[in-house]
Amino acid sequence: MKIAFITQDFPPEHGGIQTYSYEVANRLALHADDFVLFAPDKPEAQVIDQALNYDVIRVKSRNELLGWTGKSTIDKYLNARKVDIVFHAQWQTIPVGILAKRKANARYIIVAAHAREYFFNPFKKNPLLRKWYENHKRKCLQQADLFLPVSQFTADTLSEYGIKEQKQVIVINGTNPAQFFPIKGRNLKKEFGREGQFIIFSLCRLVHRKGMDIILNALPEIIRKISNVHYIIGGTGPYEAELKNQCQELGLKDSVTFTGKIPYKDLNQYYNLCDIFCMPARAVLPDVEGFGIVFLEANAAGKAVIGSDTGGIPSAILHEETGLLVETENPNHLARAIIRLYEDDTFRNQLGENGRLRVMNEANWDAIGLRIFESLKGLLNKLTD
Repeated sequence: MKIAFITQDFPPEHGGIQTYSYEVANRLALHADDFVLFAPDKPEAQVIDQALNYDVIRVKSRNELLGWTGKSTIDKYLNARKVDIVFHAQWQTIPVGILAKRKANARYIIVAAHAREYFFNPFKKNPLLRKWYENHKRKCLQQADLFLPVSQFTADTLSEYGIKEQKQVIVINGTNPAQFFPIKGRNLKKEFGREGQFIIFSLCRLVHRKGMDIILNALPEIIRKISNVHYIIGGTGPYEAELKNQCQELGLKDSVTFTGKIPYKDLNQYYNLCDIFCMPARAVLPDVEGFGIVFLEANAAGKAVIGSDTGGIPSAILHEETGLLVETENPNHLARAIIRLYEDDTFRNQLGENGRLRVMNEANWDAIGLRIFESLKGLLNKLTD
């Protein structure tokens, strides 16, 4: 099988789709007979690309315009190196795949689906352009042969665009259990100066959608039940100053720590340091949590997780099995969930263990990559018969 993988988002940049593209591409390259990846050129990209065992072609383009400005570069390559599948990490680059298919330089178009990209419209202030963009999106989607949504929520979103269930295979995101795992034989709370504390941990870009303010609003009630609780917020972002002001207003200065950006190599220590991981994200379209890989990372470290019942989070957290889902924007419901896990450490530990087993068995990138490859192979076999 020959695959051309096209992604607007790829390392050295960081983010959920960047992680998806990097991890899935690495696995597909292992299984494919021939594999090439196209991505926007970035500073330090060469360092990333030299470590990969497949061809990476960088295109000088803004991320969101790769499907347009990169069309000639990608088309020229596919003219000389026909492929079975053009795999799009986002729908916006589908025009490249359509061109390749029309010229018989590719057989099938595959599209991953995350969530936010289906709600985003760059022309929201211009009614005519906004309508054109939505029509363009629908026309592009109708040309694809198979979609790979990462959650049931994303699959439902595709259905609203007229994509039939038969053209969808839900393949959830994964994580790497070799990078995130329980650390044995170390007292991390003592090392971090948090001995005797019950630690809640969040890790995300600090924006309003992620719901850190909801946790802060829940903390006063939590503190009344858990006097030794401490909340650690990892990450940076435009909402940081507002969150710090909220801490001051609620009198939480001594109960909350802002770490700033946490180096990737240190993340596993923070997951192990905490007692529970929490991110009660809200859905404010077009911003929505399409899945939430951080929940799997915390699970991989053996930790129970809490998230809101919104977007794709219910596909990342199996309620009452690997964590708890709470009502969106409900600090009281969130507080009760956290207090429940504090008071029932047996249940809390079981959730963490269940989450760890799920990652080991099915929610890891090796398993995800193989499932995607088998879906592609099944498509080729089905359409060839």
